[in-house]
Amino acid sequence: MATTFPASMELYALTGLVVVCGLYLLRDFIFSSPKPQAKETEAKLKADRPKPTRNIIEKLQQTQSKIAIFYGSQTGTAEDYATRIAKEGKQRFGLPCLVADIEAYDMDKMDEFPPDCLAIFIMATYGEGEPTDNANDFYHMLIGQDEINFSKGTATPQDKPLSHLKYAMFGLGNRTYEHFNAVAYKLDETFTKLGAQRVGELGIGDDDASLEDDFIGWKEPAWRAICEATGTAHVSAGKKTAVSNIIIVEQEAGFVDESLLHLGELHDKTASSMGGKPTYDAKYPYNAPVKVTRELFSSGDRNCIHDGNRY
Repeated sequence: MATTFPASMELYALTGLVVVCGLYLLRDFIFSSPKPQAKETEAKLKADRPKPTRNIIEKLQQTQSKIAIFYGSQTGTAEDYATRIAKEGKQRFGLPCLVADIEAYDMDKMDEFPPDCLAIFIMATYGEGEPTDNANDFYHMLIGQDEINFSKGTATPQDKPLSHLKYAMFGLGNRTYEHFNAVAYKLDETFTKLGAQRVGELGIGDDDASLEDDFIGWKEPAWRAICEATGTAHVSAGKKTAVSNIIIVEQEAGFVDESLLHLGELHDKTASSMGGKPTYDAKYPYNAPVKVTRELFSSGDRNCIHDGNRY
């Protein structure tokens, strides 16, 4: 007596046969190792990739930037202004700009700052005339010091170690505090004593009035002075088409150093990976673990929860 199989089993057998045939035909493509040319291209990309550095001079050379925009930021506003200036410099004037967290670089290299480059400082005053956390070391390296240890050696104001440095500065503060914009005022005074040349007026922003209006009012005259100092043609706002400097390169998995890859974490790993301390602010808040949760009150469909006793 002949044995019959259900139609579903015949379908499964046919499907399996098709899959096996497909794998056999594509075996070279699926299981072959990367072509030598692909390996050579990947190796070249790895070799050409700039390595992380705390040397601001090397970073300017790596990025081919003419302007370094340093920011001292506590809540993220100064960092945002620095980013906006960098974008405008590229789009309006074709000036490659580097946005730099002061804490991420060895600022004793400022005595080696290239004379054909320019530095912009966007500095916030925090609390009672104090620098922000990320600018603390830089500030105290300069302010109130009779002798300063730069990369070329110890120098005094009489030595004018920053005589080749051209800079612009905008300060962020609040006039309701006693030491209004103390960081910007003191840094500007110290830079002058050390021989640096300020380009344009010292910008002073007041958060008690309109910080944004103060920033915009300082920015346009500052650009005119910066263009003159760098030999760049000044272009009125809106007169030049934006030019993107983004280069898209496809890379295989595992190519990027994951220790430097930002995946949306609550803190910035870049500073800590380069020897600095993470700076926690509104943009990179500290992820504080909650130890105790208490319900303060409950009324109908409303209630109030208090998270306390954090580390």
